This record gives sequence, structure tokens and C-alpha cells, in this order.
Amino acid sequence: MLLAITKSGDTFIPSTLKTHELQLIKKQNLSYYCPACKERVVLRAGLKQIAHFAHRSKSDCDNLSKGEGKIHEQGKKDLYNWLKAQNVEVSLEHYIQSIKQRADLFVKWNNRLFVIEYQCAKIPIKDILKRTYAYQSISIMPIWILGAKQMKRLSKYSIHLTKTLELYLHSTPYCQSPLMYFYCPIRQQFAKFHLFAQTDTSKAIGLFEFNPLRELTFFDTPHTQYNKEMLDEWYKEQFKFRFHLPKHCYGKEKAFRNWLYHMQLHPSTISSFVGLPIRYQLKMNCSIWDWQSRLCYVFINNHKRFSYHQVMHYMRPYKKSQMLLPLVNTPIDPVKEYLDLLIQLKILTFEDNMYFVIRRLKTYCNPQEALKGDKKMKDLLKNKVKYK
Repeated sequence: MLLAITKSGDTFIPSTLKTHELQLIKKQNLSYYCPACKERVVLRAGLKQIAHFAHRSKSDCDNLSKGEGKIHEQGKKDLYNWLKAQNVEVSLEHYIQSIKQRADLFVKWNNRLFVIEYQCAKIPIKDILKRTYAYQSISIMPIWILGAKQMKRLSKYSIHLTKTLELYLHSTPYCQSPLMYFYCPIRQQFAKFHLFAQTDTSKAIGLFEFNPLRELTFFDTPHTQYNKEMLDEWYKEQFKFRFHLPKHCYGKEKAFRNWLYHMQLHPSTISSFVGLPIRYQLKMNCSIWDWQSRLCYVFINNHKRFSYHQVMHYMRPYKKSQMLLPLVNTPIDPVKEYLDLLIQLKILTFEDNMYFVIRRLKTYCNPQEALKGDKKMKDLLKNKVKYK
């Protein structure tokens, strides 16, 4: 840990001192204590590591750091100095007694409380949820910033998004799309990933924004101007869905493929209005092709008009529990996003709190016609559709 307290209760951060100053401190053989358990800790300061404190080997303190590593320590230090330089009230390695949890950074800003967790190592989903909900239970907003090694880019506009990484997506009423944060202390570079759409279970399309840390301020206004080239990335995924059938299907994907067979549908000829990019797809518990095809072919095609309540009732089984999305604090609904797109694409209209079906969605006669339809859809989305 980077911080300890003295006998008089003052905090001491050795990494803020120069090398010769640290050597003088070590010679004084002063006593330092953990701010959580009050046990005596050992000052470690060498040429190859950031000056820090360590518990004795048999300690069972809740504040005990477990091999966080040099990158993690440097990242915490950089973020702490960055906030201090902006005159933001911040505490390093702040221990919160009520929930027995240590925050990397504890921030007071604009009459609100925040914690920043700089997470370099992979941790279980249950730990992410536990720590996030613990902060929220005492009205503290958690912000997770990941180490750069956890960013697995697949292309200029896509990222490998596991179920674990999905939990680090942030969203508030002020964000038009979910955000994920990364920081590299080696380059002192901060990165934001603005989610545009999720296609399969492990891939997300979006915009990367890279900035030197010194050029940013705490709570910068999120960037939301999407690049139309991201729709080219989506178009590739649509092609993959149509013609690259998985060798093995399990769980919900297998159930979806069986449903398609039962409905006499095939991915190669399904409507181009199925699989449209939705920014809050993470709120659904199945793929975009799964729930959108069911909504189109079972619900919309069998109604001349319907209410918002009716469609939400039908889609309820395909939505995730809010408990699995602790950092997504926005009322934006993916089904509503999709219906808004269909209105812009002249499939639906909305009047007097009712949706009216202008034209039904049909399958194509052959794969060649489907490819032409997808190309036309991509052009429509680029030129006419406004993402709100």
C-alpha cells in the first residue's frame, strides 16, 4: 500500500519523496501503521520499486494488498497526483470502516462522493459486484479504471468484451452510451471506449478515445460523435451471422437456432431489419439477432398496433436483471432504442401512445437478395438515421 499513518495520526505517502529524502527517513527507523487495522507496517523503498508499505506476513488485515504490482501502484499514484493538480479533494487508499473496504482513491467533488478503483488484475465477477454494491449502499459512486493490458482490441473499432469486462461499463443519465475506462502508467495515457453496439457474446463495436492524462479533467464531458465507419464493422458482423454458422451451439444460442428452424427461418435470408446496432444491448440476456428476430416475426408481424406496455411485457424474458448491471444508471431501454430505429426506417409510426405497423417484415428469397438488403440498410443507417 502507498499510504500509512504515523504515531500522531498523520498520513505519510513515501512515493511523493525523492530518493535521498527516503534514505534519510529510513535511517530514522520511525514507526508507521496501517490506517485500517492499526498494525505496524514496514516501509519498503528501493531503486526498482515504488516506495510503499507492507504488512507482516501473518497479518489478516482487511486492508491487506495482495501483490498488486508495480504497474498498479504507479497507476494509483499517477491518478492521485492528477486529481491533486486539479485541486480535487482526494485521499489515497482510503479505508471505509462501515463496509470494510479500501478504495484506491476517495474523491469529494461537487458535493458528491466517488471512489476510483484502478484494476489491473482480473478478479471474479462476484468480487466486482460485491465491491460495487458496497460503495453504492453508502451513496458513493464507484468508477472503475482498468489497466491497459485488459484492453483486448480486435480492430480499430472493436474490442473483445467478456462477461467480466461488461461489468466495468459505466453509464449515467448524462451519457448517451456506455463507457469503459483504461489507463496506462507507462505511457501516462488515458483511454475511453464508447460502446456503439454489441454483436456476438464476446465482441463490441465502439469508438476509442486516447488522451494524455495531463490533458483531461475529472468528469470530462463524454464524447458521443460516432464514426460512420463503425457501421462497416457492424456490416461485417451481419455477414458473419448470415453465413458463418457456429460448429457447436449451447444454451441460449442453441435454443435460438432451434427456434429459427421451427419458424422456418434461416440466417442467410432473414430480414435486414433484424440485428440492428443498439447501444444498450448489454441490458439484454441474448444476442441482438435473437431478441430482434423474435420481436419482429412473432410480435410486430402479428399486430397492427400495440402499446409500449404490451411490447415491454413480451420482451421481459429477454432482459437481464438490473442487479447484474450495477454501473448502468440510465433509463435508456434497448427495446425502445430498437423501436425508435424502426420508426426512423418507416416500419412503425407512433401516435397517441400507440405504435402502428406500416409494413411487415419479410424474409428474402435468397442470400444474394439478403446481401443487397444489408448493404442498403448500412447506407440508410449512415445517411438517414440519427442516434439519439
